[in-house]
Amino acid sequence: MLPKLTTIPVHEIVNKIIEICKDVSKLKIGQKIGISPLRNSCMCCTYCNSGKENLCESADITGESLM
Repeated sequence: MLPKLTTIPVHEIVNKIIEICKDVSKLKIGQKIGISPLRNSCMCCTYCNSGKENLCESADITGESLM
């Protein structure tokens, strides 16, 4: 199933921190940070068990999966 338009698929999500909560101690404003777009996978298929969660048929990927 294709995502709705205005989706911009990317390999990684990268940006600069502009605000942090008072309880955050390891990150600083202005610091560059990145995350993997893979939000979730089944963790029990052949791909997940071999470290290739991005290929899982149940993978939930930012910019590709529908919410």
